[in-house]
Amino acid sequence: MNVEHLRSGPGGTSTIWEALAELVSAGQDVVLDRIDLVRSEITDDIEDLAVSGGMIVAAALVAAAGWVAVAAAIIGWLNHVMQLEAALALIGALHLGAGIGLAAVAVRRFSRRKVKVQSPGVMEAADA
Repeated sequence: MNVEHLRSGPGGTSTIWEALAELVSAGQDVVLDRIDLVRSEITDDIEDLAVSGGMIVAAALVAAAGWVAVAAAIIGWLNHVMQLEAALALIGALHLGAGIGLAAVAVRRFSRRKVKVQSPGVMEAADA
């Protein structure tokens, strides 16, 4: 901040009010710069999250295709020792059991979370 004009003495045109106005203006500039910085950081974080999320979805689709191929191969192999319907039922039951087990774990983890109120109308989930 340029304070040289504040030393201008009785003949100068600067007043304490002008100095205060400059101080307030500088403070506003600092706050606005900080807001711009936070906005930029949030935008970068959202972009990174979107790219990572897209990669996770793509990986999940590829893994699901591989999982289906492996399940089909196991069913084909089991077809040599049992009927096709029995092989399908066995593999289907294993997948159903795994899905129910994962859902139970997810529900148990979710039910352990507590919700704390920060301010009226705003809620945040917190781990127990």
